[in-house]
Amino acid sequence: MTRTLYFIRHGQTEWNAERRMQGQWESDLTELGREQAERTAIAVAELGVDAIYASPLRRTRASVKPLCDLTGRPSTFDDRLKEWRAGDWSGNLYADIVTRWPEEWAAWRQDMWRYRPPNAENFDDLKERGGAFLNDVLATKDSRIAIVSHGFITRAMIAHLLELSPEYALGLETANDTFFCLYQQTSGWCGERHDADTGPTDLFGGQEPPSLA
Repeated sequence: MTRTLYFIRHGQTEWNAERRMQGQWESDLTELGREQAERTAIAVAELGVDAIYASPLRRTRASVKPLCDLTGRPSTFDDRLKEWRAGDWSGNLYADIVTRWPEEWAAWRQDMWRYRPPNAENFDDLKERGGAFLNDVLATKDSRIAIVSHGFITRAMIAHLLELSPEYALGLETANDTFFCLYQQTSGWCGERHDADTGPTDLFGGQEPPSLA
């Protein structure tokens, strides 16, 4: 069976705009975020959708609703699609994290994939739970599946399917107004990045992938 997975990030939130760490804490969509969700829903619906899954957090519930309305298909909410658990950093401005946890912030920026900030998850944790979710979804008979979630968990799931290195996975730009299409072929998975307005481009949005030197 040919499979297509659409990985969609929620629209911009109030905390995105404030540069505040969300993690699994709640924040509502801004007006721009609602517009982004609408544009993305139109683009994905035109490609065709057989099933929809989403994180149960408030910002993803608001973002998936336009897609459900356009396609007439319900969304199945799954806790494994929640964003990373940001631990002690949750709810703090990025600027304050840098000053309150300077050593931990430096360690995280040095190795974002493996380092766990205080009481937080790392990307290996996300890859494990995201991979478990994908295994269950790919056991279904649906061929075109939309997955509405968050920036970090999206990178982890794409890394799982494409077997990306941490450097390449972290280099994926999961903007609020773009989504990824991954296609299953006989030789394995391949993917492209879609802008809701201008259409598809390569996985890194036309930018050079990160250097592995």
